[in-house]
Amino acid sequence: SPALRECLCLNFIVLPACTRNLPEGQEQASAPSDSVLCSHTKTWYGEAKQGDITVLSESGVCMTMDHELAILSGAMTQAGREVLRLAAAGFETFTKPDHSPVTSADLAVNQILHDSLSAAFPDDGWLSEETADTAERLSRKRVWIVDPIDGTRSFVRGLPEFCLSVALVENGLPTVAAIFNPATGEFFSA
Repeated sequence: SPALRECLCLNFIVLPACTRNLPEGQEQASAPSDSVLCSHTKTWYGEAKQGDITVLSESGVCMTMDHELAILSGAMTQAGREVLRLAAAGFETFTKPDHSPVTSADLAVNQILHDSLSAAFPDDGWLSEETADTAERLSRKRVWIVDPIDGTRSFVRGLPEFCLSVALVENGLPTVAAIFNPATGEFFSA
């Protein structure tokens, strides 16, 4: 949906992209139909048409983030199933000190994502809206930044206008980002 695409554009800085030389004989894949996502920026999601997510490393060398995206996609799919289960079965709603809502679904998604990503990438830091921040993440080269359910108020009201939002930042630069609305099945990543 346009709102979900806008969410990805606004929540995460546009990822730097680069192109790689393809092995001889390998054809370049066409860009996905929604590759115009964030086309109003200098770099847009879907730019790397080889089918892999590519970013510039500190040295300016292209590197793929396929492994990170595969783990993240699996974790988000699992978390999305749990959101749908809790939406049907019922969930608790609490009020945070800033007077914003948080649900047991937010906490469940946070736990699923944390467990999956921490197991796969134990050296990475963690910064989540639903986890107390620690100084430990500041010493980490890579940090996962998470909003377990972006749009909790909509989720509580039963509106399908929420998403799971996650980004990986390496040395201060975003390298992987994904949002998933399990209510509509929309998943966008870069």
